[in-house]
Amino acid sequence: MKKSITSILSISLIILFSGCEKELNTALKPKIDENLPVIESTSMKHIPDINAIALEWKKIDIPRAAGYYIIRADMQTDGKFRRVATVDNKFATHYLDNDLAINSKYGYKISLMTKDGVESRASETMIVSTLSNFESVSLIEAVSDLPRQIKILWRPHSNPRVSKYILERTSPTKAKWEEIATIENRLNAEYIDLDLDDNEIFLYRLKAVTFDGIVSNVSKVASGTTKPLPG
Repeated sequence: MKKSITSILSISLIILFSGCEKELNTALKPKIDENLPVIESTSMKHIPDINAIALEWKKIDIPRAAGYYIIRADMQTDGKFRRVATVDNKFATHYLDNDLAINSKYGYKISLMTKDGVESRASETMIVSTLSNFESVSLIEAVSDLPRQIKILWRPHSNPRVSKYILERTSPTKAKWEEIATIENRLNAEYIDLDLDDNEIFLYRLKAVTFDGIVSNVSKVASGTTKPLPG
């Protein structure tokens, strides 16, 4: 009886592991048809942004075609290529890759996807870098000698993508910057910091934020002092 139970368990384990191995192999190894046309690397183009890259290629119009696979490698980390997107239309020739790291290098390959579940060999690698981060406002200053308040002024950002500003403050007695206000609208250029103590020094800096959430580098630092009490 014990031998029968042992045999049944052994057979079950063999079937289980065989099934898992087949599923894993299917997931890890794409089915390549060497006879399918390959995306020409000379037709691949790109437009980089701060946190995104737009890809373009020449379509392959054959009856079996169903779309394309976008394959990407992060050259800043492990450099391994992974399938990151599926374009489900053989007539599509553009793809926008979002949420990338600023000022980072990526490698891209594209393969043709067919209706019967196979794909072509991937194209040659195209190396693309996202752009560096943009700068904050070009001018910021603080108006001093006001009673328990400091007025901060700045020049509106020239980039029309900017939608708001983040104002940060610290003082000579503090080690960290803290966010004290969010000012909506690119053309707003003033903020008054209220409820301060007399004869205190504060430092201010500004970050610009775009509509799609990109935060600029910090601006130069402006220093202001509240009005002292009468002698």
